[in-house]
Amino acid sequence: MKICSTKSSSGRQKTIGSSIVANRHEVELFSKVRFAAAHSFNEASLSPEENWAKYGKCSKVHGHNFEAIIGLRGKFDPQTGMLINFFDVEKVLQEMITDPLDYCHLEKEIAFFRGNIPTTENIARYLFKNLENKFGPDVELFRVEVFESFELGAIYERNEHGQ
Repeated sequence: MKICSTKSSSGRQKTIGSSIVANRHEVELFSKVRFAAAHSFNEASLSPEENWAKYGKCSKVHGHNFEAIIGLRGKFDPQTGMLINFFDVEKVLQEMITDPLDYCHLEKEIAFFRGNIPTTENIARYLFKNLENKFGPDVELFRVEVFESFELGAIYERNEHGQ
């Protein structure tokens, strides 16, 4: 039973809200959070001209209003009707995403991005690694989607081996 689903421009089905996965008695929850951040794509070993040649205008400091969609799943609790209380999810997202990332310059303020170019893909990976195991033992973080615009986003998700 899907509560709310939409198709993306690529025709791929996206579920927002919660869904009960058939025959597995699991629930998937999706929570969305937004943050504004600045970044640039630069390799320290390259000159400004080489960075421009490689990354174009993204080599200059610029910002985005990012949107992250966090996917959680686990056993549905028939007594409460929940996987996890949304207030608990919001608290984790505030602490782990909004507070540290909103209005920051990623590679200057976040240690991970001093060694990793702050691409949308790396931002999704960073969020996944930082959110992993933050929602309790019975709740699995399985997916993080990050969009820097309506047209561009990246997905980082757990693979079939749990990694």
